[in-house]
Amino acid sequence: MLAGRMTGVVRESGLDSVIDFGAGQGYLSQVLHFRHGLNVVAIDSSSVQTEGAVRRSNLIAESIAEAQQQLGGAAGEAPKKSEPVALKVVQSHIQVDIGPEELGRLL
Repeated sequence: MLAGRMTGVVRESGLDSVIDFGAGQGYLSQVLHFRHGLNVVAIDSSSVQTEGAVRRSNLIAESIAEAQQQLGGAAGEAPKKSEPVALKVVQSHIQVDIGPEELGRLL
Protein backbone atom coordinates (compact mmCIF):
# COMPACT_ATOMS: atom_id res chain seq x y z
CA MET A 1 0.00 0.00 0.00
CA LEU A 2 2.73 2.48 1.00
CA ALA A 3 4.90 1.43 -1.93
CA GLY A 4 2.01 1.93 -4.34
CA ARG A 5 1.31 5.42 -3.04
CA MET A 6 4.99 6.33 -3.11
CA THR A 7 5.29 5.07 -6.68
CA GLY A 8 2.32 7.20 -7.68
CA VAL A 9 3.89 10.32 -6.19
CA VAL A 10 7.24 9.56 -7.82
CA ARG A 11 5.68 8.94 -11.25
CA GLU A 12 3.41 12.03 -11.01
CA SER A 13 6.56 14.06 -10.31
CA GLY A 14 8.09 12.76 -13.53
CA LEU A 15 10.76 10.79 -11.67
CA ASP A 16 11.81 7.14 -11.70
CA SER A 17 14.29 7.08 -8.80
CA VAL A 18 14.09 7.28 -5.01
CA ILE A 19 16.47 7.26 -2.07
CA ASP A 20 15.41 5.22 0.97
CA PHE A 21 17.23 6.63 4.01
CA GLY A 22 17.20 4.28 6.99
CA ALA A 23 16.30 1.38 4.70
CA GLY A 24 17.04 -1.36 7.22
CA GLN A 25 16.62 -4.77 5.57
CA GLY A 26 15.39 -3.01 2.43
CA TYR A 27 11.85 -4.37 2.33
CA LEU A 28 10.29 -1.14 1.04
CA SER A 29 13.20 -0.55 -1.35
CA GLN A 30 12.84 -4.03 -2.78
CA VAL A 31 9.10 -3.65 -3.37
CA LEU A 32 9.66 -0.27 -5.03
CA HIS A 33 12.32 -1.79 -7.26
CA PHE A 34 11.13 -5.30 -8.07
CA ARG A 35 7.37 -4.72 -8.11
CA HIS A 36 7.09 -1.09 -9.25
CA GLY A 37 10.22 -0.80 -11.40
CA LEU A 38 11.78 2.21 -9.69
CA ASN A 39 15.50 2.87 -9.40
CA VAL A 40 16.29 2.80 -5.69
CA VAL A 41 19.28 3.66 -3.53
CA ALA A 42 18.74 2.11 -0.09
CA ILE A 43 20.93 3.60 2.63
CA ASP A 44 21.35 2.37 6.19
CA SER A 45 24.07 2.87 8.79
CA SER A 46 24.04 -0.76 9.97
CA SER A 47 26.21 -3.24 8.11
CA VAL A 48 24.05 -6.08 9.48
CA GLN A 49 20.96 -4.49 7.95
CA THR A 50 22.57 -3.72 4.59
CA GLU A 51 24.11 -7.20 4.33
CA GLY A 52 20.67 -8.68 4.96
CA ALA A 53 19.16 -6.38 2.34
CA VAL A 54 21.78 -7.41 -0.23
CA ARG A 55 21.23 -11.13 0.48
CA ARG A 56 17.45 -10.79 0.17
CA SER A 57 17.73 -8.68 -3.01
CA ASN A 58 19.98 -11.31 -4.58
CA LEU A 59 17.52 -14.08 -3.69
CA ILE A 60 14.63 -12.11 -5.18
CA ALA A 61 16.58 -11.37 -8.37
CA GLU A 62 17.52 -15.05 -8.71
CA SER A 63 13.90 -16.13 -8.21
CA ILE A 64 12.70 -13.67 -10.83
CA ALA A 65 15.37 -14.83 -13.31
CA GLU A 66 14.41 -18.49 -12.74
CA ALA A 67 10.71 -17.71 -13.21
CA GLN A 68 11.42 -15.77 -16.43
CA GLN A 69 13.54 -18.64 -17.71
CA GLN A 70 10.81 -21.17 -16.95
CA LEU A 71 8.17 -19.02 -18.61
CA GLY A 72 10.38 -18.49 -21.65
CA GLY A 73 11.17 -22.19 -21.85
CA ALA A 74 7.53 -23.16 -21.55
CA ALA A 75 6.54 -20.86 -24.40
CA GLY A 76 9.54 -21.90 -26.52
CA GLU A 77 10.97 -18.41 -26.65
CA ALA A 78 13.48 -16.39 -24.68
CA PRO A 79 12.07 -14.21 -21.92
CA LYS A 80 11.73 -10.55 -22.78
CA LYS A 81 14.18 -8.25 -21.08
CA SER A 82 12.67 -5.35 -19.20
CA GLU A 83 14.05 -1.85 -19.02
CA PRO A 84 17.12 -1.82 -16.80
CA VAL A 85 16.46 -0.49 -13.33
CA ALA A 86 18.82 -0.38 -10.40
CA LEU A 87 18.63 -1.27 -6.75
CA LYS A 88 21.71 -0.18 -4.84
CA VAL A 89 22.14 -0.96 -1.15
CA VAL A 90 24.64 1.25 0.64
CA GLN A 91 25.96 1.27 4.18
CA SER A 92 26.61 4.79 5.33
CA HIS A 93 26.53 6.68 8.57
CA ILE A 94 25.33 10.23 8.16
CA GLN A 95 26.07 12.44 11.12
CA VAL A 96 23.95 15.50 11.52
CA ASP A 97 25.25 18.15 13.91
CA ILE A 98 22.00 19.84 14.90
CA GLY A 99 21.03 20.90 18.37
CA PRO A 100 17.54 20.40 19.84
CA GLU A 101 16.51 24.03 19.26
CA GLU A 102 17.56 23.96 15.60
CA LEU A 103 15.81 20.62 15.13
CA GLY A 104 12.63 22.08 16.64
CA ARG A 105 12.69 24.95 14.15
CA LEU A 106 13.08 22.51 11.24
CA LEU A 107 10.12 20.42 12.32
